[in-house]
Amino acid sequence: MKWIKFGDFNDKRLMHRLAKRNFEHNSAVGISAKDCVTVINSKKLLRAQKLGSFPMMKLSKAKLSDTCCEVIATYNALKLCGKISDDESFTFFFKLCSEFVVNALLLLPSGHFGSNPFKIKNCLSAYSQPFTKVSRLSEFEEKMKDGDVAIVSFRHHFFCIHTFCAVKQGEKLISINRGGSCDYEWKNDTLSQCLRKNRFLVGYILKNT
Repeated sequence: MKWIKFGDFNDKRLMHRLAKRNFEHNSAVGISAKDCVTVINSKKLLRAQKLGSFPMMKLSKAKLSDTCCEVIATYNALKLCGKISDDESFTFFFKLCSEFVVNALLLLPSGHFGSNPFKIKNCLSAYSQPFTKVSRLSEFEEKMKDGDVAIVSFRHHFFCIHTFCAVKQGEKLISINRGGSCDYEWKNDTLSQCLRKNRFLVGYILKNT
């Protein structure tokens, strides 16, 4: 399915208008840099969606702090791969949030169930980012190489899903937004150690070209 970018929104469509209002609101609130921004490979990336100003922002009609892990993971991955620029105001992040409202909400248009991780592939394709989709943890461990960037979705508890971005640096897997309240990065030898239990759902391995 074609991914509709922010610049192609149609004001005649309800969800497109809502997504634009989200963009205006979120841009006005802005990112609280103290807890929510980290620097990896000289790129300013996002983390800790439960902290800072995230609870004051929106994904459709839901709080961004409860729902934006897929957006953060995708944003971080695209930035690490050089597909988006590094801007102080995080304008592209707010545009990407609005794109997820239009293209990838899970189950409800209100956004309260977050985004569908299986639709992230459409976003990556729209931004001309090469990737390999993996559906098994063992496949991920085999294919993830030094310098690669990944987006990983896993079952959190009950029906909840969490999605995070990771980058392979030497023998270590650096997980950026692994926890919603974590203002630090996780460093593990393998993804299995990071997830701790076999809850892997889907992953995308991106080549950092």
